[in-house]
Amino acid sequence: MRACIVSSGIWRIRNLIEGMTGFEPVCGRRYASEENFDLVLGWGRRPTSNAAQTLSQKTNKPFVSIEDGFLRSIYPGRNEPPISLVIDWAGVHYDATCASEFERCVETAAALNTPETSARARAAMHLLRELALSKYNHA
Repeated sequence: MRACIVSSGIWRIRNLIEGMTGFEPVCGRRYASEENFDLVLGWGRRPTSNAAQTLSQKTNKPFVSIEDGFLRSIYPGRNEPPISLVIDWAGVHYDATCASEFERCVETAAALNTPETSARARAAMHLLRELALSKYNHA
């Protein structure tokens, strides 16, 4: 799938996005008028993603939200490459105005409420604490 990128910040990490998603990044400034893409990528639901959301609506192509992952980088800062990304076709985890894929996954797992699911969640939380992992891991 060809992913139209209009954000310079997303364009800088296009190789990472391609490797993680398989999307073929195309520069929105070059291809937007041709509509030679399948979806539009934007940084979450921030005002900086307005151009991507507008292009998505104008071309009737899906808007896909990208955010820094919950384990973001070794050190904080714009120049640090992300070690994980959240790619969400429905919304974004911090926006309470609409559901996100992350929210739906949590709800689905909670609805199952099996001993295996609970044990897996407890083990994951324990591991995060044991390894002292946080969003930036610098402290």
